[in-house]
Amino acid sequence: MSLETVSPNGVHLQGTFNNFDPATTMMTDQGNGVYAVTVTLTEGDYQMYRFVNGNDMSGIEVVPAECSQEDGLRYFTVPGEPTTLDLVCFSGCGSCIPPPESLVTFQVDMANETVSLDGVHLVGSFQGWDPAATPMADAGNGIYTLELSLVEGVHHSFKYVNGITFDDTETVPGECGEDDGFGGFNRFLDVPVNDTILALVCFSRCTECPPPIEVTFQVDMSIEVVSELGVHIAGTFQEWDSAGTPMIDIGEGIYAYTTILYAGDYHEYKFINGIDWLNAEQVPAGCAQNTSRFLTVPDANTTLDLVCFGSCTICVPPTVEVTFQVDMTNETVSPEGIHIAGDFQGWDPGTTQMQDMGGNIYSYTAILNAGEYYEFKYINGITWDDEENVPTECNQNNNRYLTAPDINTTLDLVCFSGCGACPDLVSFMFQVDMALE
Repeated sequence: MSLETVSPNGVHLQGTFNNFDPATTMMTDQGNGVYAVTVTLTEGDYQMYRFVNGNDMSGIEVVPAECSQEDGLRYFTVPGEPTTLDLVCFSGCGSCIPPPESLVTFQVDMANETVSLDGVHLVGSFQGWDPAATPMADAGNGIYTLELSLVEGVHHSFKYVNGITFDDTETVPGECGEDDGFGGFNRFLDVPVNDTILALVCFSRCTECPPPIEVTFQVDMSIEVVSELGVHIAGTFQEWDSAGTPMIDIGEGIYAYTTILYAGDYHEYKFINGIDWLNAEQVPAGCAQNTSRFLTVPDANTTLDLVCFGSCTICVPPTVEVTFQVDMTNETVSPEGIHIAGDFQGWDPGTTQMQDMGGNIYSYTAILNAGEYYEFKYINGITWDDEENVPTECNQNNNRYLTAPDINTTLDLVCFSGCGACPDLVSFMFQVDMALE
């Protein structure tokens, strides 16, 4: 049975001498994959039989024609003295010929992990998916290795395990894995015809481990009433735990937190004034991804720019004059005038009137914080029923938008409800002769 995966129900013998019952005559493991059983038979009787991997008909062997009779069964005539039949391979006529094997060396870098006291293990299709059965050897510098002899040409799936349970298995990225049937991925290989050493990979990664980088986050709380529970940071690097990572008060209302991240990794995060999500900052769209702050970890230790809680900039940024202008040539201007509404004035459609500059051009100059992101709209009147419809190609969230520059600026003139200058209007005269009607 050396070429078979033996059933947990053992190996059995069925034949004419036991009414072909696949569960009656259990064979004994003799070692090295060999199973044997001795039965007492009558001299001269013709017997038919076959081996069973398990204890039901699903495990019967398929006996080759060259060593079977018409019913596909092995056969013999009982001799006159005790006899040991020749050893045969399950489903074969002669002894088992082992398939060619190659030595495969697995290696994983655990440098960025806290290694379990139970050690590092390998689990896969070649060892029955037992996460505790196959320990790897510590080769130093955080690297663990294991050499296995595997049958050439066979496809296998596997994972590395930081411990001895499936809860301790790595999370294999999709780009270097195959579907594991449970919503995740396994590593895989097709055993080559030569001995091979698999590429060193980082636990839960497709490549070698990136270098650890010290990243310092900073937030200015000087214009906030700081919670008595302190200031916290939550993000992808700490499983979004709003209360798990307190920041340190380094004075003047500034809070900091330093952690080790890995070069090239992408993370999102938020600052929290307290310990629950109700007190998380609202990150402006101009410095957000998925409503959170974000970074890709650089290759060197870094301190991120200081930002104000809930802002893209420092708490007291320099201000600039920004002049907005809109062309109402193609509109009938409301008696209430033209207004502008945006996040810089509380989104009130009737508060901020624009100045008629002549030629149907209306203008308004606002004082904005340099570097800050803003959204706005023009209003032909004083209510939201009078707002423009900003085209898709120049809107964010259905609004116009800008990031305030570092110098005073006048925005390009745009047409109401348009992305560029107003198109010229051409007059047409329609005529119809009604003399015959």
